[in-house]
Amino acid sequence: MQYSYALLDTRTHTQFEMVHFPEAVNVPTAQLMKQDPTQVIASLHGVPTDAIAAKRTFVICRRGVDSVKVTRWLVDHGIQNVFNVNGGYTEYAMEGGVDPTFPMY
Repeated sequence: MQYSYALLDTRTHTQFEMVHFPEAVNVPTAQLMKQDPTQVIASLHGVPTDAIAAKRTFVICRRGVDSVKVTRWLVDHGIQNVFNVNGGYTEYAMEGGVDPTFPMY
C-alpha cells in the first residue's frame, strides 16, 4: 500500500518486532545518525533526493524522546515537512489510539 507520508520508527529492531504500525519503516536512532539524512528520507519515500521537500515524514519511538532528537537532527540538516509523534507508541497506547488492543510494553 502506498501512503502519502512516511512513518520513521527509530526504536531498536527488537522493539520494532514486538509491535509497530504497518506503514512504519524501522531505522534505529544510532544507525540513522550515521547516515546522510537526505538519503534516508529519499529512501523512505522512494523518491530522488530533490523530491523530498514535498513529502511528509513522521518520526516515532517508544516514548517520544529519541523521535524528538531525530526530528531535530533532520530539521537541522535541512529536511522539511518532518514531524515528531509526541509521546510515541506509549502515548498512543495510553490514549487508546484507534486500536484499543494496541499492546504496551
